[in-house]
Amino acid sequence: MSESILTEEEIDTLLDGVSNGDLKPGVAAIDPTVSVFDFNQQHNIIVSRLPKIEIIFDEYIKGVRNKLTRVYKKEVDVQLAYLHTRRFSDYQQNLPNPSNLNLVSISPFNQVGLIILDSKILYILVDQYFGGTGDLTGRVETKAFSPIELKMSEQFVNQVLDEWKLAWEGTSPMLLDVIGREDNPDVVQLLGNNDVILQAVFQVGFNGNYGEFQVAIPYSILESLREKLIPESSKKQGADDGVWRDALAKEISTSQVSLSSSIDNLSITLQELIELSPGDVVPIDMPESICLFVEGLPIFEGRLGAFNGMNAIEIERAYSHTRPVKTAKNYTPQSGERG
Repeated sequence: MSESILTEEEIDTLLDGVSNGDLKPGVAAIDPTVSVFDFNQQHNIIVSRLPKIEIIFDEYIKGVRNKLTRVYKKEVDVQLAYLHTRRFSDYQQNLPNPSNLNLVSISPFNQVGLIILDSKILYILVDQYFGGTGDLTGRVETKAFSPIELKMSEQFVNQVLDEWKLAWEGTSPMLLDVIGREDNPDVVQLLGNNDVILQAVFQVGFNGNYGEFQVAIPYSILESLREKLIPESSKKQGADDGVWRDALAKEISTSQVSLSSSIDNLSITLQELIELSPGDVVPIDMPESICLFVEGLPIFEGRLGAFNGMNAIEIERAYSHTRPVKTAKNYTPQSGERG
């Protein structure tokens, strides 16, 4: 390994400080060149592309709120925290461990999704069951869920899945059935690492105490339903405004957009991070396919290769909401070697 950026004495001091608690986490100075990520921005983009999705989720929230209020015989607050699209590998790495993961089949699309409950909502449900208020101040974080928590999670999941079916009936039947349960997110591999999911996070509140549950489904399902998720009024208006649309499309075609992709994501320890220095090699797994994002939304899928002596991505598939794109004929795919 090449010369370290930190001296041995500096490394020892840093590790000792982290171990004995002398180094307390603080608020880092904000780099003015760094933009804060706003989940509402993606929410608004998804809603603008698929307007009826907002109506469906509004109906779903109303149904879940009414169902839980009837079951627990007290007012329950349910809100949509955010909608988000992301690669499955990124999504999986950010799941808490342990998690109450419920694998669900999605009919009639022959796909699999997830319903996930966080530990807070499970604690609140159990506390409510035994006559408590759901106060989280006395909660003790554990590494495993108790039998009563698992039983309450099963009942809760069935309740929210019933409302999911009702919310989608008017647009396209979508039935979610539990086919398995896990508490370790590392063993769940229902999609390829570069496949894109839609993550919908909901907050549930009892007496001002909030927990979360989330629904994750393959984004390809929404692609297949795109025509049904656009109101008829929008379609007719688009047909009547052909001249305006063409003029607007001409202007938009010259706009600059951000095109990005990610090859792999790694998790390393603090010790490994400290020991990294210029010249070190970090091995990665070369994926079979790479997703291309435009302004954070999945648009294309392709393979990493070379073109005219430069690294390149050959586009193999365009998502249904994009126009067909021709690929270079003399594109040369790379071998699957790791570097």
